[in-house]
Amino acid sequence: MIKAVGSMEDGRALIIVGLSKVNMDKLLKDQPIKIDLDADLGIVGGGVLLVVGGQTEATIQAQLGKNHPSLEESDRCISGDARTER
Repeated sequence: MIKAVGSMEDGRALIIVGLSKVNMDKLLKDQPIKIDLDADLGIVGGGVLLVVGGQTEATIQAQLGKNHPSLEESDRCISGDARTER
């Protein structure tokens, strides 16, 4: 896996996560990848990036519900175009 941080021309943060086939195979086996933005990328107070994957959106949603019960339906969840309000 490749993890990098930089900035866009307009100053916004750029976070890059490059996944290998091994990483993608793990995602398809319901093994999410957790990246600590502070420890792994040096983004102080940045939180955690959780990369999940699955055969369908339904399998991903089930994985999140099973592994992260604190996520409630009221939490912001975007499907499809990330610019669409939900």
